Amino acid sequence: MLHTRSTGVLFNLYRLRAKTKTKRVLIRELLYADDTAIVAHSEMHLKNLCERFAKTCNDFSMSINLKKTVVMSLGKSIPPRILVNDSLLNVVEMFSCLGSVVNSSTNLDEEKNQRIGKASTNFGKLSSRVWKNHHFAIKAKIRIYTACILIVLLYSSEAWCTYHRQENGLNAFQFRCLRSILGVSWRDHVPNSTILHPTGSYELTTVIRQRRLRCLDHVHRMEDGLLPKDILYGEFYNAPRRTGRPKLRYKDVVKRDMASFHISPQSRETLAADRNRWRASLSYGYSLSASSYAEKMEKRQDHRRQRRDGP
Repeated sequence: MLHTRSTGVLFNLYRLRAKTKTKRVLIRELLYADDTAIVAHSEMHLKNLCERFAKTCNDFSMSINLKKTVVMSLGKSIPPRILVNDSLLNVVEMFSCLGSVVNSSTNLDEEKNQRIGKASTNFGKLSSRVWKNHHFAIKAKIRIYTACILIVLLYSSEAWCTYHRQENGLNAFQFRCLRSILGVSWRDHVPNSTILHPTGSYELTTVIRQRRLRCLDHVHRMEDGLLPKDILYGEFYNAPRRTGRPKLRYKDVVKRDMASFHISPQSRETLAADRNRWRASLSYGYSLSASSYAEKMEKRQDHRRQRRDGP
């Protein structure tokens, strides 16, 4: 059950306290093509939904692929027992859906590792034909890298809630690829701050932030009542967050991205109303974020140089 309101400032905590402008949305299933995800708050409710779903499929002469049908529970120590057509469904901690990894801990580490693994496989396949081929210019290699490697690495990154350690892992993979393209080895003692300039590339942290803000604008322009907009502008009804440091939410990450792009959260709705102004703000903030990251790397390199050389 969601408590949502699509008007007002997204980051205003008092926005959902209104009695006349809010609404409650009950989400039971998530549909995409022939894939279905059934959502329930209890084991009994999930059993009831699965029984009705199986009966409806039988009425329309449709079959359920039991090998691909799994159950995942969040925050439960005892796994649920769900039967479909007298067959017990497997309970898993992680499964792949539409190319992305979904796990019970809502952690992005497994998704990041699989993205890096798939991108690394594609990068290795092109090693002899592209990266080590001296007939290709650096500019052409970077275009191939963007089209064949980054598109795999950053698949669905606009929906990620990344911590700094996960962003650092993605940046480390990119720097390894760029060093391989440029033919720079660790023996050359070339810092990462000088790798981005000859390739014309940017660190992945800034790229992911720009993708998230573009996705935020896309959802903001959706019509009221659509599920993505209700989820973005809503919260769980009557479900307070636990004591202690809470897990990172999409709203928290987007707010951090806007601060990095020098966009005020209070003026986001005004900027998003004009698509040209919003795109100009993203373009300007993109350059500011990239410059800030380059300055941070330069300071880190100077600090390491001072420690190595001594007073």
